[in-house]
Amino acid sequence: ITAGEKRREEKKQREMASSSNSNVNVQGQNGDESTLATTPPTHALSKYLKADWKAPSLEGRRTKIVATIGPKTQPPDAMRKLVEAGMNVVRMNFSHGSHEFHQKTIDSIRKVCAETRRIVAILLDTKGPEIRTGKLEGGQDIQLTTGQIVTMTTDTSLKGNSELIVVDYANM
Repeated sequence: ITAGEKRREEKKQREMASSSNSNVNVQGQNGDESTLATTPPTHALSKYLKADWKAPSLEGRRTKIVATIGPKTQPPDAMRKLVEAGMNVVRMNFSHGSHEFHQKTIDSIRKVCAETRRIVAILLDTKGPEIRTGKLEGGQDIQLTTGQIVTMTTDTSLKGNSELIVVDYANM
């Protein structure tokens, strides 16, 4: 038997062993038998992980697919299609939707992850401060130019123009 044939045979035995959850005896290169462990790696967090240890390797893949979830993509069947298409991250926009809606989204993706044995991250896009500009003199749009100095004020009794902009954010 040639070295190449021996390597192919060992690879074939490892692949067969990985399809079962027991240890397999494999003949090593020097002729002795050794035990090949085929169970997935374990550590303190194993019971919380739902990784599919037999899934195709994504080692070379650096791209993450982030999907913002809305009413049409929230049901488990729709999420399953997204996961199967390669989605790695579920994004929830907290500027929209209720707490109940977002809880359903989390429950849905967790269910799909458990069923597909895939890991999908959950991204919470939280709402930042909303800063609104006030009314402008004459109700007309203004034109700003690069380098122009503009004053911003929270005094809502004033009307804005090309040199003064009224904002409603008191912490400005």
